[in-house]
Amino acid sequence: MEKKRCFYSIPAFLMLAGALGCSLYLHGQFLNKDSLLKRLTVSKEDTGKVLLLINLAKAFKNSNIAEAKRYCIDALALSNKLHYNRGRFLSLANEISLIRLEGADSLALEKCKSFVKQAEDARDEYNISAGYLNLGEVYDNIGDNEKAVEYSLKALAIAERLNRKDLLQDAYGSLQRVYISRTEFDKAVIYGKKAIDLAEEMKDMKRVVTQSYNLAFTYNVMKEFDQSFALSKKIIAICKKISEPRIESYALYNLCSISVRNEKNDDAPKYGMQCVELA
Repeated sequence: MEKKRCFYSIPAFLMLAGALGCSLYLHGQFLNKDSLLKRLTVSKEDTGKVLLLINLAKAFKNSNIAEAKRYCIDALALSNKLHYNRGRFLSLANEISLIRLEGADSLALEKCKSFVKQAEDARDEYNISAGYLNLGEVYDNIGDNEKAVEYSLKALAIAERLNRKDLLQDAYGSLQRVYISRTEFDKAVIYGKKAIDLAEEMKDMKRVVTQSYNLAFTYNVMKEFDQSFALSKKIIAICKKISEPRIESYALYNLCSISVRNEKNDDAPKYGMQCVELA
């Protein structure tokens, strides 16, 4: 089957991760940098410090990627020293998330393959599934949506067998992104709604707004402007409550795009300027 890739002059999909640090390891918590840094100065060289370093990486993700990477590297080094497998995979997953945010797809692909190999060697099905999800998303980014579907469905099968809601939610989100790349919009909407429903069941608002944005994006592409507009407004309201300015800015950009594509050009500058100011 010939590979297909569609491009639109509207915002791209958001990734949780790393949906793995990807989104799979985010739990909707609020991370205060000052508080975490203060704790770091008195932390012992144990597994608790590994998790603290990973939380610092998450806290710096949107403001200083280089600093966030340094915390991932430190967390990985300590995990290796402690023989702490969970810490290893968390560190690697969050590093992959940062690499993907930078758009370094070739490096992300290499890191994802290494992640899966390590998970397979450890016979860790959870992280095998998580690794497949990231592989699927990176393949989608580089235009190989045949492999993107293959790995996303592999991840979904493991998530269903393990009955892990976080993996299932990310698998639904990944399949939504892949199917819109393949211009299979009906399937994209089905998986998008599943992703949101499960995120709401988990009471994880970070996942809710991320997947809601992706569905709003999908509706925009489909020219279902009223649905895209209403969902974007809902996203902005939630983002203000949970302090998620990055996703809020994407939703504002989406509103600007809807206004232009729907020939409501008087509204476009308003949303565009709000987006710029927030960014």
